[in-house]
Amino acid sequence: DRQRSADNPLIYLSTQVLQAKEYLEAIVASTTDAICTTDLRGRLIYFSPGAERMLGRRSPDVVGTWAHALYEGGRQEAFGLMRRLLREGKLRNHETVLRGEGRRVHVSMSMALLRDRHGRRIGTLAISKDITERVALERRLRELSITDSLTGLFNQRHLRERADAEVQRARRQKQ
Repeated sequence: DRQRSADNPLIYLSTQVLQAKEYLEAIVASTTDAICTTDLRGRLIYFSPGAERMLGRRSPDVVGTWAHALYEGGRQEAFGLMRRLLREGKLRNHETVLRGEGRRVHVSMSMALLRDRHGRRIGTLAISKDITERVALERRLRELSITDSLTGLFNQRHLRERADAEVQRARRQKQ
């Protein structure tokens, strides 16, 4: 069978392309990260199995819809990200909140422009990692660092920091 493939280069190339496609699909399907692509207008073209699990939405229900609907900041946030992406070429570790089915999902997102073989922009690629647990832990640690564990009231250090900040603000505003 290998000899027949070698005799017919078209069959050989087709086989190689199919194997590469299956390999890449297996990689994408196995990741827990959300992988999404859009066209240049912002419509979702691809919504990975990891994105389905993370956001609780099915790919057939999402593909073809506007990507900004997934952002908690909506259209304004999506347009801001696109402006940055066009200016900088790519974004790394941008923290934002996506709208999951019935929940907010904090993510660290990396984005890049997709280009065709001639270098023309054809869309965007975003890969998002769920950091909801980390954000909750950071929030809890911040609360613990500024409150007294016995009374639950702000501790002296936090009181001094807030007082200093308010004095600085009063000076700036000449009050």
